[in-house]
Amino acid sequence: MKRRLFTLIELLVVIAIIAILAAMLLPALSKAREKARAISCTSNLKQVALAGRMYQDDSQGYFVPATDPNDQLTTWASILVNPNKGAQYLADSKALICPSATVWRNAMTNPFATGTSGYVWTYVNYGYNWRYPGGGGNSSHSNSSFVGLPPKESLVTSSSELIMFGDSLYTPNGTLTDADQNIGYFAIWSNYQSSSYNGDTGAGHLGPRHQCVANVSFADGHVESFKGPNLDIGNASKRLCESGGPLSNSKYWTGGLPVHY
Repeated sequence: MKRRLFTLIELLVVIAIIAILAAMLLPALSKAREKARAISCTSNLKQVALAGRMYQDDSQGYFVPATDPNDQLTTWASILVNPNKGAQYLADSKALICPSATVWRNAMTNPFATGTSGYVWTYVNYGYNWRYPGGGGNSSHSNSSFVGLPPKESLVTSSSELIMFGDSLYTPNGTLTDADQNIGYFAIWSNYQSSSYNGDTGAGHLGPRHQCVANVSFADGHVESFKGPNLDIGNASKRLCESGGPLSNSKYWTGGLPVHY
């Protein structure tokens, strides 16, 4: 019997069908992978929140400071991880790496390596509620205008609504670039347009890197996911999400803490 071969047209049709199926399946697979990363991120934030809780237990109820007032590069991240700064509350610095972020991953894998920049503790993928309860901006308790001492947990009247840590986004000088979307910052603010840290306007926002969703941990230890902000900082073409908004309720950022904090 004579063997029948595919004609060129039939082969092209098969290739076209495969391409169509791949185009239909790849977005679903991408969403599934991102969902898995978001779940892993939630686990990280639970570990970080637990580490913060252990710090409070050892510090008479005081929250971990956003930074050491005497050393701005000693951030809450290095305080919780670095055994040279006291007790090691977070056993593995990899918990500070969001699976959906790509920048600073190598540095955080071995942050104590010889020659590692001190800024590795600044560009972690998770931010801390810098002003409440990190103590930022509390000039009456500080030796500078933007770093203060944290309050005690006993002053919080709504711990389930007080943001502690969350996916963070780095926006240097208020400009959002493609690369910045995967760079975290150790601090986050409630104000998306005019927040600043040491003159670095706009550097520290909730980062909706999980398909326009940001994971956030609260003072009582639970973690929630929120639609990311319609973030448009300095460049409309770099807008991250077309829907959703920041956690605008002030209680989310203060937890009932006194205004002077």
